Amino acid sequence: MFKIRSFHFYVIVIIVAIYFAVNFFWLNLKIEMSTSEINVESTDEFPNTSIKIALVGDIHLPDTEKDYQILNTLLEDIDIENPDIIIFAGDYTSSPKKVDSMDKHRSRIVELLTKDQLNKKVFVLGNYESWSNPEAWIEEFKQRDATLLENEVYQFRLNDQTICIRGFGDYYTRKFTYIDFPDECNNKVKFSVTHDPAGAFDPRVEGLVLAGHTHCGQVRLPFYGALWVPTSAPKEATCGLYQDNQRIVFTTSGAGTTVFPVRVGTQSEWDMLKVSFQR
Repeated sequence: MFKIRSFHFYVIVIIVAIYFAVNFFWLNLKIEMSTSEINVESTDEFPNTSIKIALVGDIHLPDTEKDYQILNTLLEDIDIENPDIIIFAGDYTSSPKKVDSMDKHRSRIVELLTKDQLNKKVFVLGNYESWSNPEAWIEEFKQRDATLLENEVYQFRLNDQTICIRGFGDYYTRKFTYIDFPDECNNKVKFSVTHDPAGAFDPRVEGLVLAGHTHCGQVRLPFYGALWVPTSAPKEATCGLYQDNQRIVFTTSGAGTTVFPVRVGTQSEWDMLKVSFQR
């Protein structure tokens, strides 16, 4: 009798453990909104300004109707929060080798990304776009009049202010080229966007940089951290907020996954950033 009860006990323990493990992975894969506040001090002469920035990285979308709907729901969730600026930090597609028609998939992704509030949206490309014909991605965004920055500066109008947004090419796939802000951006609010946070550590880059690419490691173990992060950025700058004497870097965990659809110790998410620029 004792052995039978013990057997049943262990079966129940295993079932409960499996249940919580499955829910743990599932909950981590459900895309959530994360909120953060960032304070940026500048010597430029402009009125103190607070901006709500939605940062979306690493969607890694497969080419299925279910996944297109997931992206559509994500975009609707962002619209509900009514950010001032929506930044997309690259890696829009899943592995190009797993996509039946990259041309159709690319067009569908860009169509969804640009269908609403286009005047608020700024895009950069990631390594997965570099691996799936970057020129075709640039052309697709261009045809829809989207603001795609590939080593360029864009002057964004917000109410009565001009905000200079500098978009760098992806450092991981050697698309990064340093550019300075033009003179017209002097004494204006400014920040940079790039896919791989390693680009933020070019010795000439200063100020706020928003990035993605790392998935915060996608698998992070207690007391150890990420098993592997594909970037040459300092470890401290591969997830969340990092600051030194020259730059402030925020690296999003990202909405999707790559290689394996698993997250451990990291969350699929997009970020609502309240950024205060102060003199």
